[in-house]
Amino acid sequence: MNPGISLQHPDAESLAMSARARAFVMQRLKCQPAGDVGPSAEPENGASDSPGADAEVALAHAEGCARVLIEIHADPAAVAAAWMFGLPQLLDLPLIEREFGADIARIVESMRKSRRTTTT
Repeated sequence: MNPGISLQHPDAESLAMSARARAFVMQRLKCQPAGDVGPSAEPENGASDSPGADAEVALAHAEGCARVLIEIHADPAAVAAAWMFGLPQLLDLPLIEREFGADIARIVESMRKSRRTTTT
């Protein structure tokens, strides 16, 4: 471990961005009919863009990713993207860009592409 990195005191900006992104995701989930959290369309190879069809699984995965990023003092944009990349059927890129800006939308897009390539 690098002694210059403190895992004790997360960046306040990252915590605030995480809370904002989490609230945004939770609000979008409340707008969806029950059981409609799975991917909107299965990719040709059968891999899913979602960490699971179940919202609780998706949220647990997003929370874990965000926590790790906060602990390593990642950029607040990366923390926000962690909350949103696993639910493409609820959070399309134009919506993310409108709510959080182009930089975060690009990070989400890259994470989604990376996830698709690693599951093939």
